Amino acid sequence: MKIFFSLFLLLIFNFMLSAQVKLSGTVSDKSNGNQLESANIYLPELQQGTITNKEGYYEISNLPEGFFQVHFSYVGYKSRVVNVDLKNGNVSLNLELEPSNIEMGDVVVIGNSVDEFEKAPFKVEKTSADIVKSDGFISLQRSLTLLPGITELSNGFSISKPVIRGLFGYRIAAIVNGLRFDNQEWQNEHGFGVNEVGTGSIEIIEGPAALLYGSNVIGGAVNFVDPAFADVGTTTGEVNLETFSNTLGANLTANVKSSGKKLRWQFHLGGQSHADYLDGNHERIPNTRFAALDAKGILNYNDTWGFSTLEYLFSYHVHGVVEEADLNNPKDKEEEHFEREFEGPHHIIGTHVISLRNLFVTGNSKFKVNLGFQNNHREEEEGADENNVGEGDMADLDVMLNTFSYDAEWLYSVFENAELTIGTQGQIQRNENEGKRILIPDADMNEFSFFTYLKKNYDKFLFEGGARYDLNKIETQEMGTPGEEAYFQKLDRDYNAFNGAIGGSYFPTSNWSIKINFATGFRAPDLSEIASNGVHEGTTRYERGDPNLESEQNYQADLGVTYVANSVKISVSAFNNQIKNFIYLMPTNQKTPDGINTYYDFVQDDANLTGGEAAIEVKPTKCVNLNASYSTVIGKKTYDTYLPFMPADKIIAEVKFFLSDFSSFKGTFLNVRLRSYLKQNRNADNETPTLGYSLYDAGIGSTINWGSVPLKITVNVTNIFDKVYINHLSLLKPLGIYDMGRNISLSVNVPFSFN
Repeated sequence: MKIFFSLFLLLIFNFMLSAQVKLSGTVSDKSNGNQLESANIYLPELQQGTITNKEGYYEISNLPEGFFQVHFSYVGYKSRVVNVDLKNGNVSLNLELEPSNIEMGDVVVIGNSVDEFEKAPFKVEKTSADIVKSDGFISLQRSLTLLPGITELSNGFSISKPVIRGLFGYRIAAIVNGLRFDNQEWQNEHGFGVNEVGTGSIEIIEGPAALLYGSNVIGGAVNFVDPAFADVGTTTGEVNLETFSNTLGANLTANVKSSGKKLRWQFHLGGQSHADYLDGNHERIPNTRFAALDAKGILNYNDTWGFSTLEYLFSYHVHGVVEEADLNNPKDKEEEHFEREFEGPHHIIGTHVISLRNLFVTGNSKFKVNLGFQNNHREEEEGADENNVGEGDMADLDVMLNTFSYDAEWLYSVFENAELTIGTQGQIQRNENEGKRILIPDADMNEFSFFTYLKKNYDKFLFEGGARYDLNKIETQEMGTPGEEAYFQKLDRDYNAFNGAIGGSYFPTSNWSIKINFATGFRAPDLSEIASNGVHEGTTRYERGDPNLESEQNYQADLGVTYVANSVKISVSAFNNQIKNFIYLMPTNQKTPDGINTYYDFVQDDANLTGGEAAIEVKPTKCVNLNASYSTVIGKKTYDTYLPFMPADKIIAEVKFFLSDFSSFKGTFLNVRLRSYLKQNRNADNETPTLGYSLYDAGIGSTINWGSVPLKITVNVTNIFDKVYINHLSLLKPLGIYDMGRNISLSVNVPFSFN
C-alpha cells in the first residue's frame, strides 16, 4: 500500500512539472500554395483547437508533452490527420491541403481511440447536431434513419429508439459524457432518452462494441460527442428555433460558451412542445403529444498535464402514450388539435447525470479516468379517466434507477505509431419501485470488466485488436404474494464471458480502403427478461420473464470496401452476425384466469442476422451533390423462421444544389430527398407483412446577413404528398395507426458573440 501511494504521489508530481508546449505553423492550398484563412486545427484527445488567421498561420499553446493526433480541415478540401510528437518541446508544422469536391478525412473518437472516418476498421456513421436541426424532422431518432444501416422502433413520433442492423434496446448503447447512458429500455415502449441538446456530433458504431464500451453492447453504440469549445479569448453562442406544422409544435435550443487560456465552459438549454400528430388522412392520432426540457453544463480546465471536464445533464420528458382502449374515447376525439394537456396515459422521465472526465499525460503514457452518476426516474400514469387502485398521488408505475459508472484506462506508446490500452470499466446499479403497479422487482446490478487494446498504424495498414473479460451480477428481492400477479421470487444470477475483436484497414492506394473486422460480444439478460410478471397496461399482454435464460453471445464478421476520388465516393459493407441464445418476446396460446389477457413469455433461440449497406456520393461540381444508399438485413432463427422486428430494406436518395451568393443571401441550397422502404414480407410468425412505400421531402436554406448578424434560415417539407403509410417497426401497427403525414418546418439560427 505504501509503495502504491508513493507511486501515485510521484505521478502527480510529474504532472505538476510538465512543461508547456506550443504547436504552430501554416495551412496552405496544395495546388497553388495560397494560404488558407479559417482552416480548422483540432486535437480531439485534448479537446483543443483553433483556426488560421489571414496569413494561414495557427498557434495552440499550453499543450501537454506527449504523442497526439491533429486534425486539419477546410471546406472544399480533403481533411488530414497528422501524428505529432510533442514530447520534446515546441513543434512547427506546416501543412498543405488538397482541394476535393468530396469531403473526407473526418475523425471519429471511438472508445479510447481516435480514427479517421474512412480508416476505422469497423463500420461507422457520423452526423452533426447542425444537420439534425436543419433536416426537417422533429426527433433525433428520425433524423438518424437517413444514415445507412439505421432505422427506428417507434411508438408515435416522440418515443423511439435506434435500430442498428436489426438490433435495438439494451443491445445498443448510448454514450453520453463519455459513459454509458441508461434510460430503462427494458420495454419496447421506452425510448432512447437522448436528444441533440448539448451535442456537437453523433457517431454510430454498427456492430459489436463491447470491447470499447462494455457488456451488452453487441449491436452497436451511439456516441454523443460534446460541441467544440469557443476559441481562446472569445464568448460565442447561438439560438435555434424550429417550428412544425403537423404537430403545431416547436423545438427551441440556445447555448453560450467561452474559453480562456486554461478555463473553458459551455451551457446549453433546450425545450420542446408538440401536440398530437396528424397522419396522411389528416386524422389526429390521440395522445401522441409530448414536451421536454433539457439542460447541460460543461466546465473544462486544461493545463500542461492534460485536462479535467465536469459535466451536468438534466432532462425532463413527458410523452403521451397511445393505448387501444383510448382510441375510440369520445372525449379524445373532441379535443382541439392544439391541445397539450396530459390527461391520458403518459410517461414522465426525469434524468440527472453528472460526470467527471480526466486525461493525465506524462512521457509516453496517458491516463484516462472517467466517473459518473446517473439518476433516472420513470413514472407512468394511466390517465385521469382510469379507476386505479391506490391512494394519494402515487404514480401507477414509478421506477428509480441509480447508476454509478467508472472507466479507468492507461494508454502507452509501446513503439512508433502504436498505442496499447489497459483498462477497467464497470457499473453499480440500484433499481427501486415506488408505484402502485410493479412490472420488474427491486434489484441490484453490478458490472465489472478488464480489457486490453492495441492500435498500430503502418503506411498502408491500420491494425486494431484486443480482449476483454466481463462479469455481471443481478440480485433481485422477493416481492408480492406467491402465485399472484406482481409476485417476484428472489434471484441471484452471475454472468461472465471472455470476448475480443481483431480488425484492420488496408489502403492499397490513396483512393481505396478495404476493411475487415471480427468481433465477439455478450449480453446478460436484462431485468425484465428474467423477472417480469404482470400486465403491460394499455394492451392485453401479460409478460412473464424466465430466470433460467442464458446470456446472449454473438460473433460478427464485417467486410467493407471504399473508393474515393475527387468527385465520387462509393462504399459497400457486408456483415454476418451470429447470436447464440437470442432473447425475444413470444405470445403463447394461454389466457390469464379472467380470460382477458394473453401470456407472453421471454424465450431464446440461436439467431443469425445477415445484411449490408451500399452508398454512393457524387459531386461533379461544387454546385451539385448527389448521394444514395441501400440497406438490408435478414434475421432468422435456428429453424429458418424469421425474427420479429426486423426492418424493411430501405433506399435513401438525395440531390442537393448549392446556389451562387446573391446580395445578402449566402450559402443558399436546395435539396430533394427520397425515402423508400420496400415491402417487408420476411415477418415472424406473430407478425403481419407491411406494404412498401416512398416518401418525398424537400428543403431550401440560406444565410441572410441581417446587419452584422448572419441568420441561417431553412424551410423543409417532409412527406410532401401526404402519403398514408405504416412503418414495419411501428409499435402502433397492430392498432392500425398510420405514421405522420405532411409536415412543414421552419428553422431559424441566430449566432452571437461577445469578443
